[in-house]
Amino acid sequence: MRGLVLEGGGVKGAYHIGVLKALREMGLADFDGYVGTSIGAVNSALLCAGDWDKTLDMWDKINLHSVFDVNEDNFKNILSGRFNIELLGNVGKIVSNLGGVIDTTTDKMRAFLKKYIDEKAIRESGKDFGLVTYSVPDFSPHYLMKEDIPNGQIYDYVMASSAYPVFKWQKIEGNESKWFIDGGVYDNLPVKMLVEKGYDEIVAIRTNIKKYIGYRKVDTKGAKITYFTPSEKLDYAINFTKENVDRFMEMGYYEAKRQLLGYPSQKYCVKGADDHVFWDFLRRLDKSAVVSVIETRHMKPHRTHDANIEDLLDVIREALGLSAKTGDQQTFIRFLEAFALYFGVPRFRYYEIEEFYNAVMAAARTKSEQTEGGINEVVKAEKGIKSELKEIFILLFSGYNNGV
Repeated sequence: MRGLVLEGGGVKGAYHIGVLKALREMGLADFDGYVGTSIGAVNSALLCAGDWDKTLDMWDKINLHSVFDVNEDNFKNILSGRFNIELLGNVGKIVSNLGGVIDTTTDKMRAFLKKYIDEKAIRESGKDFGLVTYSVPDFSPHYLMKEDIPNGQIYDYVMASSAYPVFKWQKIEGNESKWFIDGGVYDNLPVKMLVEKGYDEIVAIRTNIKKYIGYRKVDTKGAKITYFTPSEKLDYAINFTKENVDRFMEMGYYEAKRQLLGYPSQKYCVKGADDHVFWDFLRRLDKSAVVSVIETRHMKPHRTHDANIEDLLDVIREALGLSAKTGDQQTFIRFLEAFALYFGVPRFRYYEIEEFYNAVMAAARTKSEQTEGGINEVVKAEKGIKSELKEIFILLFSGYNNGV
């Protein structure tokens, strides 16, 4: 069986939708089961019901005012990050603020989501559906598949899974002795639910960067798990702006396509090229600029341009801290990506390698023409790029600029 797991993360759930758009385009979005936490539970419920258009409609209409009834000052406090760190990361402090930190209800969110969550369709889908929530004061996680949820209460439990701790917590009929809060405080990516159901192929879509581990480790029991993970930290979970929704969705789409198509890039969608095409491009690099780069490493230039280019790639590979086994295309693209981000080259589109190189160099030229001191001062101002890489770039840029 093949299943989908969606990580919690509020507005970052738009990243799920972007990835799923890419999967649908490639005929890879057919799943036997859907599980998730928080916004992952919301998206899983919509997907399990089988109405993709309704899912897109929800994300088109969702915004701060449609889901929250909170004043601007309180909202700014939440976005400061204090609640993310002090509360989401510390269940004890959550309990000390029983009933929520922000004095507001979730009535707006409940009314908004009620239009989209269809319990009848979920139960009749023939698909598995599950979610995670957490209860206090008994400090208990609840992993619930749809068959574990009483009839008429799927919506209530989806809301419980999505009960961001700084807001009023959830009560559920039949469990009045407990408060339910966001399952993300315990397991934000419930892969274990599908593993324990015997799924052998799982797609897990994250909303947080790789180094952030907000989920429980699990024995995969031999299941094949494919992760889709944002390449950069996204905004705070509750900042449901139109800009964030659109950007995260677009990012999910292009990052998934890059991964699925096996592009050699890491941040941008730069297509791989046949070796002869790639080398034809490299041979058009300014010869004197290539020689200057290898001479900065006290290396003796070769008689042929090809041999000097091989040394150039080795110099870049070493400066990036990449393994000697890293391919030439991947090495050169990673180098360009560092400067593409700095110069603001558009990310969400497809590039051929030479096209990407030209885009980076053109952006650098524009910036250098606007800055006193030219390219040296422009590159010097960037603190996040190693000095060795800056030196290489300046030399290659000088060769490019002389040839334009």
